[in-house]
Amino acid sequence: MFGGIKAVVWTDVVQAAIMVMSVTLVGVLGAIKVGGVTEVFRIAGEGQRLNVNLEFDATTRSTFWNNFISSTIMWTSYVGLNQSCVQRIVSLPSLKHARRSLIIFGFGFVMIMFFNCFTGIVMYARYHDCDPLEAGFVSKADKLMPFFVQDVVGHLKGMPGVFISCVFSAALSTMSAGMNSLAGIVYFDYIKPHIKHTERRANLTMKTLVLLTGLYCILAGTVVEKFSSILQIVYSIGGVTFGSVFGVFLLGMLVPKAHGRAAFWAAISSMLVMVYIVGASQGRNHYETLPSSVESCPVLNMT
Repeated sequence: MFGGIKAVVWTDVVQAAIMVMSVTLVGVLGAIKVGGVTEVFRIAGEGQRLNVNLEFDATTRSTFWNNFISSTIMWTSYVGLNQSCVQRIVSLPSLKHARRSLIIFGFGFVMIMFFNCFTGIVMYARYHDCDPLEAGFVSKADKLMPFFVQDVVGHLKGMPGVFISCVFSAALSTMSAGMNSLAGIVYFDYIKPHIKHTERRANLTMKTLVLLTGLYCILAGTVVEKFSSILQIVYSIGGVTFGSVFGVFLLGMLVPKAHGRAAFWAAISSMLVMVYIVGASQGRNHYETLPSSVESCPVLNMT
């Protein structure tokens, strides 16, 4: 029987396989629908979707250097410091196995990100003359991908279901690890010092914590779906926390003489500053998207 970290790892393996298969199939079939990879990149190039902004401008929302620096900090913090990732690494039998798993993770991550970006380019090529968002076919940008899947592979029996499996796999893969990690941290750091520890009590307590966390996520999901862009919320919250956590660990590694109180207040100060920056920028920063067209959209209402 599987349980604990072994169950989390094996479910992640199955879910990762479903994600890779789904993203690959959608990207490839979408490119075929457009007319081939060459046609996809031709249309994307004409629409300036392949341009890379190399300016050193911190006030510009998306440049190569902004994305490179922020992504480096975010993913270093997530992979190297996040408890849900660290618990997988330390559960391996040796340092050699840990290094090998990180190399495999790197290749898999690059492959998934490549097909995500490629699918985005294919989506533009498919709708370059009829933007579903501007035409009113979808109500917000988060619904573009399901619309694209239904448009491209909806005629193939089972394919929309495979994509739905991909979405659930991506969500459950993160949530299963996150809830398992959160339960362990809360129990060992906040509950265990105040109770008589037994394996049975620890098992029951952590299962209860996972259940409560799952119920909270369900309730929060009913609120989050009302927002215009979930991805923007995730990045805003991550911008507040990732840098502070990364800085605390760097302080511990590079300045051994630093004590815990200084690290604690430094992290709190950093988070407060980031909360102010994120909050003050709401409604002030306007991200101008590249132009889109609806000239080839079908006329749905003649009145």
